[in-house]
Amino acid sequence: MSRPQTERRWARTASWFNSWVDVIAPPVCVVCGDPAGTALALVCRRCLTRVRARRRRTWIPLPWNTPGGPDLTHEGENSPRPRHPRMLEVHTAHDYEPPLGELLRGLKYDGMHHLAEILARRAAPVLGAWPGRPRLVPIPLHPARFKARGFNQAELLARHLAATLEAAPPMALLERRHDTPSQTRLDRNQRQSNLQGAFRAQRRLDGQKLLLVDDVITTGSTLAAAAAAALEGGGVVVGAVALARTPAGCHGSCAQSAPAQWARPI
Repeated sequence: MSRPQTERRWARTASWFNSWVDVIAPPVCVVCGDPAGTALALVCRRCLTRVRARRRRTWIPLPWNTPGGPDLTHEGENSPRPRHPRMLEVHTAHDYEPPLGELLRGLKYDGMHHLAEILARRAAPVLGAWPGRPRLVPIPLHPARFKARGFNQAELLARHLAATLEAAPPMALLERRHDTPSQTRLDRNQRQSNLQGAFRAQRRLDGQKLLLVDDVITTGSTLAAAAAAALEGGGVVVGAVALARTPAGCHGSCAQSAPAQWARPI
């Protein structure tokens, strides 16, 4: 039997199995508990429509030791396009508010991998295409955390975003050197200190155009540290994308309480 025939047979078997699973144990939405439709849906249509698209753009100053240094006169998150190239341009598709928070927690902590495709498919048209076909680079996890979780949610999102963003498929070009403590309760300065030297390029990047990918951005410290490592490795970081950004001044659970008020919609 040829490989295509084998793959089609496995696809039919999987479809049959999922149909029986839906009958025996009807799937429910991970957010509200109502019927979700199919086992692979994970979220009902009503909750999914509540994930509102709100494209935003902001610029984040890179660390002082980044080649060239940031233009700190444009550090404000509502500022116009910066004069200095050492500011990282970041696009986000959503504000971090319910029910997006529940969906991202299901993806990251409950192993609901299919949510990555659902969320990426909803975010991709909002984020739009990036010129020059840059290489997507997911923000890496430390090996210990990757081993414990079994996957990197940023990598899953990047795989599904690649086609719509007209970007090259994701590659693990950066590594996380330190298993940094959780940043959930840290302010901007604490996050920056926590991430000093956390990333490095796995090899010389030799002018490759790179687009960083993460799930959620709060202060931007993680993206800034990763961008600095990519630049030091010889890459050209054209920007970064993330599914969502939290409101200014919010950390941890308060991030879900209100829409973001600080970024420039585009």
